[in-house]
Amino acid sequence: MPKGYYSRKTLAERFEAKVDKRTTPEACWPWTAHKSPAGYGQIRVNGETLIASRVAWELTVGPIPAGLDVLHHCDNPPCVNPKHLFLGTDIENQQDSVEKGRHNANCGEGRPGAKLTVAAVKEIRKSDLSTYKLASKFGVSRRAIRAVLDGRNWKLF
Repeated sequence: MPKGYYSRKTLAERFEAKVDKRTTPEACWPWTAHKSPAGYGQIRVNGETLIASRVAWELTVGPIPAGLDVLHHCDNPPCVNPKHLFLGTDIENQQDSVEKGRHNANCGEGRPGAKLTVAAVKEIRKSDLSTYKLASKFGVSRRAIRAVLDGRNWKLF
């Protein structure tokens, strides 16, 4: 090679160099490079930081449709094994988190200062009462009732 010449590695080559595949194809493949504070692998591509599990999906399966996230069956944030990944919406991701017991305890009625409960939210959504009467009944503002009815708050319930 001439002096000063180097070949740039492809994204796939760079990606593979940062994955630990020493286990079986069915096991988690942990990301060994930089991770976010939440533990998700990160890789820089053209000056942009991308989530490693999204890159794994795109390299092995194909493009990710707009509005979809890459979720983990294994609930292991640094895992990039395509067999452990699936696509879902943000709401599906949150529901998956709740079902698997990983949800943030500071949401819903677990949130400090929360005035509504899951049971109250379900009752509000089924009720034919006006927002004024519901607000009075549950001790919250009409705006809070409207946010529940519109799905802006309490999305998972």
